[in-house]
Amino acid sequence: MYRSLSDIHHEILKQLESFSATYAYPVTSEQLGLELDITPSYIREKVKVLQILGLVGVKRGRSGGYYLKESYKLYKYPYLIAR
Repeated sequence: MYRSLSDIHHEILKQLESFSATYAYPVTSEQLGLELDITPSYIREKVKVLQILGLVGVKRGRSGGYYLKESYKLYKYPYLIAR
């Protein structure tokens, strides 16, 4: 299912990881846009897919932004899944 992610989805995930994005310290679409040289509105559009897949969470409000959810670790490290 995750293999169908586009390059931009993977780049967004990499940036969130490099920022060490957490619920306490989320990353805004403006910050991601500056790093990837893409408009913030396009970032928000693409992050919706990552939200639906459960890889990225959203913190709303004044200090809001995007962060990686625990399920991202299972996506990145599938061998952690118990068999």
